Amino acid sequence: MKNLLLIFALASSITLSAQDITWKQHVADGHRTGVTQGPAGTTVESMGEVKKIRRYKSPNGKTYRRGTTRKVAKVLIKAQAEMDDVKTVIGHSKMEMVKHRPESELTDWFIDAMMVKTAELTGKKVDIGLSNFGGVRTNMPKGDILKDDIMSMFPFTSNTLYYFTMSGKSLLELLGNMAARGGEIIGGMKVVFKDKKLESATVGGEPIDENKIYGVATINFLMDGTGWFRFGKYAIDRQDTGVRVMDFMLQHVQELTKQGKDIEYQTDGRITIL
Repeated sequence: MKNLLLIFALASSITLSAQDITWKQHVADGHRTGVTQGPAGTTVESMGEVKKIRRYKSPNGKTYRRGTTRKVAKVLIKAQAEMDDVKTVIGHSKMEMVKHRPESELTDWFIDAMMVKTAELTGKKVDIGLSNFGGVRTNMPKGDILKDDIMSMFPFTSNTLYYFTMSGKSLLELLGNMAARGGEIIGGMKVVFKDKKLESATVGGEPIDENKIYGVATINFLMDGTGWFRFGKYAIDRQDTGVRVMDFMLQHVQELTKQGKDIEYQTDGRITIL
């Protein structure tokens, strides 16, 4: 849906002439047409309507009688009925949560929830959580949260919750590699990076013991991924839960709603960069 809105925003910016076409890129925030991503059943209010007399009236009242904008709007509006399911409101966020390094409310919220669920699914102790910033694709908006918001946030349909164990010695090596990247998503730990090197690290408030075995919650993609990922090389025992990240996060938000809770979180200084 968000990609379609981006196309809509781009299409709205095309200037046609007999000589050339000029493209101007704008953030898909609806500022040109007033288009928003409304919940199910609000197509006219959120996207406008295409009239029979070959004109498109956008939500902000502007009328487009010809050109690409009207054609794109017609395609998108026609598709809305089939998209009602993903536009269902499933929760409410008290705040906008924006993903950023070295840590953010959104990424802390995600990894902490993932650690709890992985422990529940495996029946094993989870000491830490590890994930990558690229695995969270969009920010959490303030207000009503649509099913599509969460699906767009965690769109990778093959990513599943994964459990493995590793030694403290391997964990220190992994964190050293992470320091050079300016951090990734972590839970259960507090680390300090200085000059792109690991300065200190604790798990559960205790210094990492090289001889101790730690239980880790992560996603399957990172076990044998590319680049500095490939956590599998550190794994002693491993278990794929088979539960998709997208499905789990949808269920997590819905469960919060059933409990009468809004989505909100605070950072706790788990990553410090000196």
